[in-house]
Amino acid sequence: MGWPHPADMDHVGSAHDEAELEVVAVADRLRMTVSTSRACETRTVSVTASVGVALSGPATCTPYMLLRAADVGVYTAERQGRGRCQLFDETMLAQT
Repeated sequence: MGWPHPADMDHVGSAHDEAELEVVAVADRLRMTVSTSRACETRTVSVTASVGVALSGPATCTPYMLLRAADVGVYTAERQGRGRCQLFDETMLAQT
């Protein structure tokens, strides 16, 4: 996962931090629920999901920008290895 697991976070300093923890935990549960392996004839087929997470803020003040930020998070997660969650931050825009 690209963002630290909520249990690994040292502190929660603001409501925004609380929101980040909650949304990352939900996204990680979604990722784990979707991920599966199944036997299919002579092969094992694995399905994984990468999840991009974006919170509303200065860089994401319109629905379009919020969706774009989540999309950047997905691509960042995939670059780090499939099957991850990534919380968007503004520094990622420079990497796209």
